[in-house]
Amino acid sequence: MPSPTSIEYPIPQDWQELERLCRALFSELYGRSFQRHGRLGQKQEGVDIFGYTADQELFAVQCKGRAGLLNKSITHTDLDTVVQDADCFPKTISQFFLFTTAPDDNVVQQHAIAISQERKTLGKFPVHIWGWQTISEHIGSCPGVQRAFYGSWWQGPTVGYYVPIALTITIAVIGLSLTVVAVDCTHVRSAASEGRVRQSVVELREISEEVSVLQESYSSCRSSFEKQPLLFTSQIEGDCLEPLHRDLRSIDQLRDRFASTMDSETFRPCQVSH
Repeated sequence: MPSPTSIEYPIPQDWQELERLCRALFSELYGRSFQRHGRLGQKQEGVDIFGYTADQELFAVQCKGRAGLLNKSITHTDLDTVVQDADCFPKTISQFFLFTTAPDDNVVQQHAIAISQERKTLGKFPVHIWGWQTISEHIGSCPGVQRAFYGSWWQGPTVGYYVPIALTITIAVIGLSLTVVAVDCTHVRSAASEGRVRQSVVELREISEEVSVLQESYSSCRSSFEKQPLLFTSQIEGDCLEPLHRDLRSIDQLRDRFASTMDSETFRPCQVSH
């Protein structure tokens, strides 16, 4: 089972979420509050996020996720341009980071190292580039970021580990209960009218159909985790929790209707066996 420090996390769906993640991550990593530089539409001199470390060093970050660049690879020209912009930042930068959802790229990393060595001789800040694999490693060491952006799975095994087990047990219990009801109620045909028994069978089939719907929702939920082991909280709610809660409520409603309409002589043996 993967640990929080060994897994690659889901990439933010837009650049606003990327900036929020960046700010939270640097704040937790360095134990200081980092802040956004300016607001949308203002000139930002190549810096989106900045903050001071405990040693009073100014760390500045550019999040490469705007203008359709989210998840796109970084080129040497992209890096050179961002660094030139950051040179215009009104405060003295100690360390500069390019934060990107693109994969770690050794070629671009080597270019960043070369730039940093050249800038060091000129007394200018060094340049670091964090691709998504590097970012994921840092997220794995920050439980606050995990809680805020990736739900409660960080506390132990992933949600993808627990959900299938819990739902399998739930569905198995429901299925077994219905089977027991169907079997144990066959002998009551002589105790109730044929019409009431037929009605009971119809209602049992309704519940069985709802259980099938629940099983489909479970399969869809499991499929989501198989495609992407870690999901955002909103995705878990939309793909799993909401449809499963809906289906379980439907089964509860049918159960209540079943109990109120079934003939008491027919329902009593079912209650005992159930």
